[in-house]
Amino acid sequence: MLLNHVAEGCFSAIAASFNQSVESLGRHAAYLKRVCRAWHVTTQVQVLGPGFRRAEG
Repeated sequence: MLLNHVAEGCFSAIAASFNQSVESLGRHAAYLKRVCRAWHVTTQVQVLGPGFRRAEG
C-alpha cells in the first residue's frame, strides 16, 4: 500500500529528528506533520487530463 509506505517514511523522518537538539525538536516535528499531511493529500489527487485535477476522498 502506498499509504503505508508514506506513513513509514514519515515515521522514519520523525525518528531521525530526535537527533536534533531539544529546542528545535518541537519545531521540526510540527514541520514533518505538515509535510506528511500534505503528502497524504497529494497522493489522493487524480489527474484527469491536462489542467484537470480531482481530489479523492
